[in-house]
Amino acid sequence: MNVTALVGVAVLALVIVFAAVTSGIPLLALWNLPSVLIVVGGTLAATLISYNMRELTGAVRSLAIVFRTEHDQSKRDAQDMLTVARAWIRGDMAALRSVLGGIESPFLRLGLEMITDNVIPLTGVVETLRKRIDKLRAKERAEAQIFRAMAGYAPAFGMLGTLFGLVQMLGSVSASNITAITSGLAVALLTTMYGVVLSYALFRPFAAKLEHRTEVRVKRMQIILEALCLMAQTRSPGILKEFTESVNLEFKDELARGGSGPDARAS
Repeated sequence: MNVTALVGVAVLALVIVFAAVTSGIPLLALWNLPSVLIVVGGTLAATLISYNMRELTGAVRSLAIVFRTEHDQSKRDAQDMLTVARAWIRGDMAALRSVLGGIESPFLRLGLEMITDNVIPLTGVVETLRKRIDKLRAKERAEAQIFRAMAGYAPAFGMLGTLFGLVQMLGSVSASNITAITSGLAVALLTTMYGVVLSYALFRPFAAKLEHRTEVRVKRMQIILEALCLMAQTRSPGILKEFTESVNLEFKDELARGGSGPDARAS
């Protein structure tokens, strides 16, 4: 589990509870079923209209990524490439097939298979792998865009609920019905709060998390692509090892600085 994401959710809940308690607001006063139905139901309806079920299913599955710890496979990938390169140079096809069958990364396995088969020219291998990268980037960015859209819908339906509440409140003024007035005011204010919380505390962070994960994965795939090109051109495990180590260090430094890293250099 991603401890940082869990801590973030816990901090959000504590901030809301602390703000309510210190302001003298009963926690139950923050719950209003009509407001929830307007904001959540309206956001869901707008999302269903905007996207098809396959896209929504993919976005829901991607939510697990937010709370899952991603393990760095860079060292494993580099070691797999070196093992394949050594077997390839020796001409040990049995060892080569054994190593290829145990590679976890589908992208790396495909690239190594195409290079060691030596059927497709290097330019064709590069083009195929770049298409894989572009396809992954487009797919995962589309999933993140769904949450971006939901982040825009939620405050809009919060404002719609506010209008409903004001209409209810104003319609009750002439009758001097204090209960109806306060009920309308609660709907008016809480729908706005629900819309803001959903947009800025959930949907936007979800989208940002998915977008960051996509960029990290693309950068790693670019490193693999560069290493595969070097392997095909030199067939030298020593040069390949030095290259992968230096690029992985650069990749980690760029991530720490939030820069573009090898992705920009290789594209």
